[in-house]
Amino acid sequence: GASDPYPTERLRMNRDEDALPGLGVSALASIGEVLWVGTSAGLARYDNDTELFVPMPLPGGAAPVTDIASALDPGKRLVVASPERVDFVDTVNGGGESIAFPGGTVTSVLVDGTTTWLGTDQGLRRITGSFPEPVEGAQGFAVHDMAMTSDGQLWLATTLGLRRYDGQSLVPVLASDGLILDDDLRALFVDESDGALWVASATGLSRLLGAEWTRY
Repeated sequence: GASDPYPTERLRMNRDEDALPGLGVSALASIGEVLWVGTSAGLARYDNDTELFVPMPLPGGAAPVTDIASALDPGKRLVVASPERVDFVDTVNGGGESIAFPGGTVTSVLVDGTTTWLGTDQGLRRITGSFPEPVEGAQGFAVHDMAMTSDGQLWLATTLGLRRYDGQSLVPVLASDGLILDDDLRALFVDESDGALWVASATGLSRLLGAEWTRY
């Protein structure tokens, strides 16, 4: 129960000597049975057998990781965002592909079928080939996080409120609408158990369940 003492023998501290590339952990993703960790110095996976972190080279070379997609791309590659590029990592054979994003910063990444979505400090972009194309009408704001709900709607946590993209147009959801607490959004999470979208902001949490918003 909640009052039971935690078995301290199960605690383990992981630092550089445990092969974690850098102590500034910036991203986590669990895919299948593998935990991936992005740090200020690169990418690593957690080895359940040795209980150590194993560094994974990025195709574009060492770089700080800003985000890791929670699903593999159609080529079964891990998609990793760094400030000025996106790496598609072949986790089985090594290597992969690196696509540059000059002149901006990639803050978040999401894989949906054959499309890789990029949240940047300039707006929303997508990769369907070999170039991150800007999404029309989705520029001029910083994207902090992205999430996709089961109805195929792409949600963006931005510095100017919440945005919903249906593949054609971008619909703003603002604090002035009385639906979310404030427009300085930090993170998004979709609860697979009930489909609810959780929105983290500077002053608290908001939840969309069905068509009903609740503020906490």
